[in-house]
Amino acid sequence: MSKAASTNVVHPTLQHKVFINFRGEELRGNFISHLINALKAEGIYPYIDNEEPLGEDLSVFFKRIKESSIAIAVISSLYSNSQWCLNELAEIKECVAEGKLVVFPVFYNVSVDTVRRQTSTFGENLNRLVGTDDNKGTKWRTALTYVTKKKGVSVHQKSDEVQVINEIVRNVKKRLEEISTDQGTKNQIEKFTGLSKGNLVGDAPIGSSSSNVSPLFGIKKRLQQLEEKLDFESDEVTRVIGVVGMPGIGKTTLAKKLMEDWGYMFLHTMFLDDIRAKARSLGIHRLEEDLLYGLMRSKHDGKEIRYDEFTLESLKDELSESKVLIVLDDVSEKSQIDMILGGRKWLREGSRVVITTSSKFAITGMVDETYLVPGMSDEDGFKYFEKHAFTTGSCEPRFMRLAREFVDYSRGHPLALKVLGGELLTKDEAYWVSKLGELAKSPISKTIHNVLRSSYDDLSKHHKDLFLDVACFFRSEDEYHVSCLLDSSVQGNVSEIRHLADKFLITICCGRLELNDLMYTFAMGLESQSSSENSASGRRLFNHGEIIAILLNKAVGDFNFCYTFEVIF
Repeated sequence: MSKAASTNVVHPTLQHKVFINFRGEELRGNFISHLINALKAEGIYPYIDNEEPLGEDLSVFFKRIKESSIAIAVISSLYSNSQWCLNELAEIKECVAEGKLVVFPVFYNVSVDTVRRQTSTFGENLNRLVGTDDNKGTKWRTALTYVTKKKGVSVHQKSDEVQVINEIVRNVKKRLEEISTDQGTKNQIEKFTGLSKGNLVGDAPIGSSSSNVSPLFGIKKRLQQLEEKLDFESDEVTRVIGVVGMPGIGKTTLAKKLMEDWGYMFLHTMFLDDIRAKARSLGIHRLEEDLLYGLMRSKHDGKEIRYDEFTLESLKDELSESKVLIVLDDVSEKSQIDMILGGRKWLREGSRVVITTSSKFAITGMVDETYLVPGMSDEDGFKYFEKHAFTTGSCEPRFMRLAREFVDYSRGHPLALKVLGGELLTKDEAYWVSKLGELAKSPISKTIHNVLRSSYDDLSKHHKDLFLDVACFFRSEDEYHVSCLLDSSVQGNVSEIRHLADKFLITICCGRLELNDLMYTFAMGLESQSSSENSASGRRLFNHGEIIAILLNKAVGDFNFCYTFEVIF
């Protein structure tokens, strides 16, 4: 920070302190001055170096950093010329790492990648400043790299600085109000590495500390993997990424978290949810309108815009002037993407589009890359399950073995873990044992059934029958063998069995058809319902005991049998 900074700042009270780290020579008369005035207008009085008498050493400012709750690090093109700035940043980094401070960076006319890698003129200036002092060089480079991993604001020549400053102030104020309820505790600082929706969000998991909301453990890694595919640091290309996975696996939750974390970088943002259902009820053309008007509302702080105020083409023309962030949630057909986006021509370079779907086919040829959402790991799944299954949020020792079996049955499916945990909450051990024994036999929970059914309902009558045939007769069987038996045709060399896999109704592993326990129970529920509706005809018989009983009773009806022959030599 420059010792020449001249902005007059009143000392704050002992609470609600903000420390601003910046290169005064470059920014004191414009961005920093405007930021300080905006903070003061909200009753927030930040520390900058001219609060101390001239001649004070750096230790005074280290003390001020340690006393603060939030540090704003404004990194500009000349920042790496200043030993003062870099030493402050190194101290900020240490305080953040210890959980005693929250930091968010502002990258002012310098790219995040340039700061992270210390390249270009920024890196050359740093190298000259470091000279032969390896200790300082390591400390400064580590701090610069560290701060680029935190969510922050990028300010470019075309950025609306007033809007950026207002956004920073709004979120700083919110953080300070929250922190004041539990000043200085590590848990609170970790919680507030996440900001409000549409702004800066750090490493905290989805959810809050409230007992009513459980975090989705393991989402941080998924989010990082998705962010890598989206490559937010590049403004030169538009990226469209498909997020795929079985229903209920967490695609929508992941996309919402992404929007919360990165929405601040875009002037226009829109999360268009539940497209599968809305396309049927409202019509696909209405969804195109909803997207475009929603993007315009995001620019005008959510103010309503009359549908007769703009034509769709005029909206696209205006929106094409700024990069946008769009999430199309629960897409089921390619035509929906075509109609809603209307091509990519109106999307400005640097825009990002995320499409969530339970059908790989729906996004084939429509996206640049695909991210397959994995199930939760055993460890994360267990933590998530116990949050719902125990009032204390922690598994009691006597339930440990049973809890592990329920988690194993769920195969990392968040919705199943949540629903099963809720059903077992406050129940005794005998109920747990009984419930576990019934899982493969009794109908699946209605909540889980309705979610899984969305992909099944999109199938044709033929493919529905094919799915139930595989579930009843050919679980763990050879893919080629089953395809030869069941495929009615092979169009474009794509097996109909593969169509089921693309819908995440089955999986193909090592050449064998598999259904996890959750999907198998779902299929058995469908077959049971079909059997009751069709009475004694049109049933699939795959239980040996039932087949023998029917044959002995010489029952009359239309049945599908599965015969298994074992040839012994």
